[in-house]
Amino acid sequence: MSDDFQSVQAEVVEAMQFETWLRFYFLTQGEGDELVMDIPAEVQEAIQRDHAHLWPLAESLNGKAVDYQTSVNQVCIFAARFLDGVRHRAGLVDRVFDSRDFKLEMHLFGLFVSGHEAVFDRQRLDFAKWREIFAGWKASDQVREYLAKATAPGVEGESSCNAVQ
Repeated sequence: MSDDFQSVQAEVVEAMQFETWLRFYFLTQGEGDELVMDIPAEVQEAIQRDHAHLWPLAESLNGKAVDYQTSVNQVCIFAARFLDGVRHRAGLVDRVFDSRDFKLEMHLFGLFVSGHEAVFDRQRLDFAKWREIFAGWKASDQVREYLAKATAPGVEGESSCNAVQ
């Protein structure tokens, strides 16, 4: 079990990013206004092969009606079931969700997705490619300057996962 806060944060961030990737590509129109997660069989196989540790999250969403809150809840359940007290010391996942660094990372990822939506719409990219492009974007001078300002004292947010576990 790991007590390293940064490794816990990295795994929680990865799960949140993965869920965003799933919603971006695999939500389909269900009945009425309902959106349903429909992950094609070949993508399910690729997830199980390339991101096996995230498969339980994909499996929990696949075939179900999904909205943003459902997705967040499933990520929190995934983190509680597969990370907190299993791969990492109990309680660290909660600290991650409440941390300023996590909130900033997820805010950046949201900006990244919004800014790259047209690119992602043109062609379905696998999750690893999304993360690779994000890492490059995050290393750009403009984003590093933004981060320097955002990490100045006094900048706070609210928890992403309030007692969903």
